[in-house]
Amino acid sequence: MKSIKKILLILTVAMSLVACKNSNESAKKTVDWAGVYTNILPCADCEGIVTTIELMNDQTYKMFVNYLGENDDVSYSYSGTFNWGKNENQIILKIDNNSHSAPNQYIVKENELIQLDMNGKKITDSNFDYSLEKVSNLIDKKWMLTEMNGKKIEIKNDFLKQPQITINSEYKVNGVGICNNFFGKTYIRSGNKITFPNIASTMMACLQMMDVEQEFFASLDKVEKYSITNNNTLNLYSDNDKLLLTFILNE
Repeated sequence: MKSIKKILLILTVAMSLVACKNSNESAKKTVDWAGVYTNILPCADCEGIVTTIELMNDQTYKMFVNYLGENDDVSYSYSGTFNWGKNENQIILKIDNNSHSAPNQYIVKENELIQLDMNGKKITDSNFDYSLEKVSNLIDKKWMLTEMNGKKIEIKNDFLKQPQITINSEYKVNGVGICNNFFGKTYIRSGNKITFPNIASTMMACLQMMDVEQEFFASLDKVEKYSITNNNTLNLYSDNDKLLLTFILNE
């Protein structure tokens, strides 16, 4: 009986040591951190700060910042290298001293970055969301429309095009309807929220299926949420979770 208790004690200690070791493993080693992260972060004197950060495996980064308000053209781009903090659970972006100042330290978690203050401290005196959500499976990919409002969409006319959409890391969207190209901005927020405000397009008169193109643009205007399944299917929904548009990855 004593030998059994001794074995159980040894096993308990061993499991505790393993758990302790795992808890001390750094995000650099355990998290799939490379990719694109984005959100609209709080702003003291504007409507919000569109922030997109792309982390590369070679420890370089790109960051795009857009201050929302009366003039949405106030934006800054940064690029360079980053270092890991002492515990390798946070990163420090190296920002050129001649650039516009910006927060440069983030806690790294699975599919998430959390912005720290200018001194590298957690922002604890705020109820606002300072997290950036990983959206690598959405950004810089071509998505081809397959369904719209419950109807299959298949263009078989050589003079018309299958509607497509691409979103880049600077929150710009472009694509093609049936015969017109379109472009504009998109805003992505945490919680799989997305909108396409003020989409503009060329003004060619489609000889056929003009009604399909108009319905496509009208549906984009209603989009509030998105989901991605199997890394190759993009679904766009209205604010009441009605499925509006379905795309497949067009590689």
